[in-house]
Amino acid sequence: MIGTECAAILHLRWLFALTVGVALAAPMQHAMAQRASPDIPPAALPDVRLQRLPTEEAPSPAPQLSVPPPAPAYPSPSAGAVRFRLQRVDLFGVTAYPVTELQATFDPLIDTEVTLADIYRLAKNIERRYRDDGYFLSRAIVPVQTVEDGRVRLQVLEGFVAAVRIEGDVGAVQSLLQAYIDPVTRERPLRFATLERALLLANDLPGLSVSGLLQPAPSQPGAADLVVSASRQPFEASMLVDNLGDDYTGRYEYAASVSSNAWTPLGERVSAVGFVTNPFDDHNQKVGQFSTSWRLGGDGLALETIYSYGVSHPGSTVAPLDIESNTWLAGASAVYPVIRSRSFNLSGRFGFEALNDNVDFFGNTTLSRDRLRVLLMTANIDFRDAWRGTNTFETTLRQGLPVLDATRRSDDDKSRSDGTGQATVFQASLSRLQPVYDNLAVYVASSGQYAFTSVLSDQEFLLGGAQFGRGYDYATLAGDSGIGGTAELRYTQPLPWAEFDRVQVFGFVDGGRVWDRQTLGEDQLTSTGGGLRLFPFDRLFFELVGAKPLTLDSGRANGDRDPQFLFRAVGRL
Repeated sequence: MIGTECAAILHLRWLFALTVGVALAAPMQHAMAQRASPDIPPAALPDVRLQRLPTEEAPSPAPQLSVPPPAPAYPSPSAGAVRFRLQRVDLFGVTAYPVTELQATFDPLIDTEVTLADIYRLAKNIERRYRDDGYFLSRAIVPVQTVEDGRVRLQVLEGFVAAVRIEGDVGAVQSLLQAYIDPVTRERPLRFATLERALLLANDLPGLSVSGLLQPAPSQPGAADLVVSASRQPFEASMLVDNLGDDYTGRYEYAASVSSNAWTPLGERVSAVGFVTNPFDDHNQKVGQFSTSWRLGGDGLALETIYSYGVSHPGSTVAPLDIESNTWLAGASAVYPVIRSRSFNLSGRFGFEALNDNVDFFGNTTLSRDRLRVLLMTANIDFRDAWRGTNTFETTLRQGLPVLDATRRSDDDKSRSDGTGQATVFQASLSRLQPVYDNLAVYVASSGQYAFTSVLSDQEFLLGGAQFGRGYDYATLAGDSGIGGTAELRYTQPLPWAEFDRVQVFGFVDGGRVWDRQTLGEDQLTSTGGGLRLFPFDRLFFELVGAKPLTLDSGRANGDRDPQFLFRAVGRL
């Protein structure tokens, strides 16, 4: 685990003495090759996963859907005066259920005296059954008829979408968008869940924004036409600057990204991200990341790929060692939306990733070589509940594989002396945004990791930085397993200006603890503070934070616990 500056100094002295020995005697070089390398601070390695960058807190908003209300069916004013003994009810137009299943609705009325108003209520109850089961366009009516021998006829109009019209510029994804919408016209009667899923999947296409409007079909009773309005944003870009870095590779962080959206029938997104800390200093890190996402078929399945490469030259207490770290990460995964709706979403991810990390010191002397080949499975849930809360929950199982030269426990040149590339790691995270009163809300989030064996540096659980431990440097603490959490009280004040529509004031407490499998005890940190968030022009975001370390001396505070003032600025195009 990464501890205080004192531990880093002892680490430096030990390495320096070892290096002097290597220079003086060849036998010591052989001894160095046989021993396990010292642990590498995770903050000194390039962040090829870009974990330092902010992530979205809540699911993206759902597309608009306008559904016309059903036409009311009123009995005549004299319906209560028309009485007869009901002997039989004939249902026409029912395909969604066996007719016998709907008999329970009217069986209690058979062979009893009823009024015409009772028959209208009976039709309303059948229609309610359809609506409760999601058949939102279906209706049950009492057609014009003459009641003879106590027999009544009811007509069910099982609603469906007869035609779809797509309006707007959708570019090359016209056929893919049509494939997402096709289940809407195939299903009869139509369920709301089918229409909702289709529009949400369409809205998930990179750069696309869609809305739906249902209109009565002019020539088919019970049918509707769907008008899908779409607009496309072919390119997106963003820039970020903050001072949330660390002593090893620099306080100031800069990032820029650009994405190209949906230029082919596969509805792809191609993104490139550049990340650098302290660009005018020798002790910094640089990361470049290239990622793609491709839609496969008409049911939301996506293939995602990533390649990331980073170089770091850490300074601070390890500057005299002239450390250079080169890391690349490559991965591919399939993502499928099992459930897609406005109120509840469930998706699954299955993928593979490979990582190579090479750390040298004093020019070309090997300090560590890590090789990770990992199979991963992820389940992600987000939902909105009756208390207006927005919730997210994610679990991931990562299994290191003994393939493609993966690091073994017996290898000497690895980032952590007791680590292995074949570790099994379980990760989980959750969050909730809960409105309390008027403009007041509470946000809570937590993440944890449990490793079934000691891991390499890349898979350690980290504390400190923007997510958990804002009063501390990124990755101040690291361990095989850990848990972190944050709680914020937020007050958002709407503003009367179109270009500056709201401001948010917040206070927080955050922290966590980590532990290793091979050592006793645990390390923990806690910080508290508050700040201000500004949202001008709908494309800019500014965050100003005052954070005070509480339980551990902070490198950001020069080894003390003084309050620290942080900022983050994001611009989107």
